[in-house]
Amino acid sequence: MKRLSVLIFLMIILQTSCGQTASNTQQSVENYETLTTTETSTDKRSTVSASDRLKERKKLTQSISYSEQQIKPDIGITENDACAVCGFSDDYIFYSIQRPLDDDDDIISYYRYDRKTSKSELIYSISDFYILLKPRVCDNNLIICDFNGDESGLYFVITIIGLDNNVKELCREYSVYYPKICVAGSRLIVTAYRSDDETVNDELFYYDLNTFNRKTAYTCSYKYVADQLVTGTEIMCVGGWDNGIVFECNTYDNEPRNQNKIGKKTLYYYDFDSGAVNELPIERSHSDNYISGNNDIVVTNIYSTGEPLPNTGSLHIKENNIYTEYLIPGVEAAHDIWYSNLLDDGKIFLDTKDGYYVIDAKNMLYTKEKLLDNVCASGTSVGFMRDGIIYLRDYTNEST
Repeated sequence: MKRLSVLIFLMIILQTSCGQTASNTQQSVENYETLTTTETSTDKRSTVSASDRLKERKKLTQSISYSEQQIKPDIGITENDACAVCGFSDDYIFYSIQRPLDDDDDIISYYRYDRKTSKSELIYSISDFYILLKPRVCDNNLIICDFNGDESGLYFVITIIGLDNNVKELCREYSVYYPKICVAGSRLIVTAYRSDDETVNDELFYYDLNTFNRKTAYTCSYKYVADQLVTGTEIMCVGGWDNGIVFECNTYDNEPRNQNKIGKKTLYYYDFDSGAVNELPIERSHSDNYISGNNDIVVTNIYSTGEPLPNTGSLHIKENNIYTEYLIPGVEAAHDIWYSNLLDDGKIFLDTKDGYYVIDAKNMLYTKEKLLDNVCASGTSVGFMRDGIIYLRDYTNEST
């Protein structure tokens, strides 16, 4: 089954650019620096000096530190176990341990650690899987998405394990590519891709995790016309932090897919409360492989194919109804952003293939920890697991 898993994984990678794992790197901490800003024209991206524009903000520059808590779970963990923090809250930490089951398969066990009693509880295990997407935690619910397949085609299953250890299969749906899932507030956002002859129909929908009601936010489709040329619109990437969904579409007119400069790129924002879909005035000359944010701040990462692009990660910050783009230093092709979250104090967390960032967008400051895979963030903290130890780093600090 592992061999089949690898084949399916390679096939999926050819269809989409979302990564799920990163290599471990040696830890180092960079100093806080001001972000740079760019102006985007229709034909090129040019970096301009931000000194004058950020002069007032530079006076606010401070060193942003963190306090660290280390927790050793009460579960026997060996050096051969692959461990990861899935998510956490004030009351619980969710983590996983992956171990060999036999010569062909692994088993992944999910635990919930009670921060008051310091006890771990096994809440779910899975061994019969092809591809597991990165698990999510929302309102103390563990969310697992398994991309699988049988004789009828490829499908995904989303399972939720609640505090009462009740296992609920939220959905089981067909998709020709693996779905994109993320959590925004108390909603689970899903993008699925379904094929009908030569037409691919994309659906962006979400579940309210309080009621488990399902609602469609956006649909579009594209059709193969000849020689791998397509006409229509597809959803490229999707994300969200709190009250809505940010997503990017690419529209083709008898053009080839999967070439990042081809097609018309459009960014949208879907508001949960009103149900309205509004176009964002952010121009993109390249397709993105990651997008997230809200109506005021949008994170993008350019999809690079065949060209080693520098400066691929950006923040787009809304000021007086105009979005200004700020490059994120160190984000470039092969070091893509793959996860982000808005911390409770307004700081932005970004996880990349080269380490994680905590960004103070208000004061134009950032720090980068050049380490680790499987990092997540919640509240005001960043969490990860190394050598069987859970680390929680709290970035709460106020400017003085």
